[in-house]
Amino acid sequence: MGPIDAALYDIMCKSTGLPLYKFLGGYRDSIPVCVTFGYYREGKGITDLVEEVRGYINQGFNAFKIKVGGLGVEDDYNRVKAVREAVGPSVRLMIDASQAWDVETAILASNRMYDLNITWLEEPLQWYDDVEALKKLKLNTRIPLAGGEREITRWGARQLMETGAVDFLTFEADAHGGITEWRKIAGTASTEHVWMSPHHQPVLHSHLLASMPNGYIVECVANPLYDPFWFELYDRKPKIENSVLHLDDTPGLGLEYNQKKLEQYATKLI
Repeated sequence: MGPIDAALYDIMCKSTGLPLYKFLGGYRDSIPVCVTFGYYREGKGITDLVEEVRGYINQGFNAFKIKVGGLGVEDDYNRVKAVREAVGPSVRLMIDASQAWDVETAILASNRMYDLNITWLEEPLQWYDDVEALKKLKLNTRIPLAGGEREITRWGARQLMETGAVDFLTFEADAHGGITEWRKIAGTASTEHVWMSPHHQPVLHSHLLASMPNGYIVECVANPLYDPFWFELYDRKPKIENSVLHLDDTPGLGLEYNQKKLEQYATKLI
């Protein structure tokens, strides 16, 4: 549903000569960017983590999301602390547990990391109890919480927001429900004072965030090891400079695909 919905919007935008973000309202033409990194890799330690993030700093990025939850709380604290010390106090730093913790561990970890000035803690709780249990976590942590990338519809997203625990909603338009569903969710989020920060896919989500006043930040991967698509799939895509993604007036999504890479990566369904 998501890709088909995006394709239909692309057609509508091109028929009017408008880029998607302007077709949807055109609140602004640029969006802050955060880089996701810090995946657990065998043989890689804190020194490698710091070297990686310094490379992104040298590229001009100033907001980062690091993975946690793969080690014990103290070991993860040391990883995040090393990154904070490397990037300095003014850089936005998010942490993503990818549903690794139970409630008690999430409370312990979030309070242990509070002094590192964390912008949000994403998907802290295990999948089988990651909605209602957020209420207990919210009452016992001082770090803002993010979630929702695994929700499929606006009803699930609404239930998540109704807990009062989520400060940032990470619902994915490309994977779940498309632009149409995302826009409905974003409208509901605005009434709950929740920021929209969708998970990955910056070529689509940048347009959506630029169309809404409660769009916060778009996520990208700045390493071809983690995401070859961003580096290989497009002959034309939005420009990222100094941790800001800039949109132009190209009609539709503003993308041009590399046909050889399409043949390499695509799957024909018919």
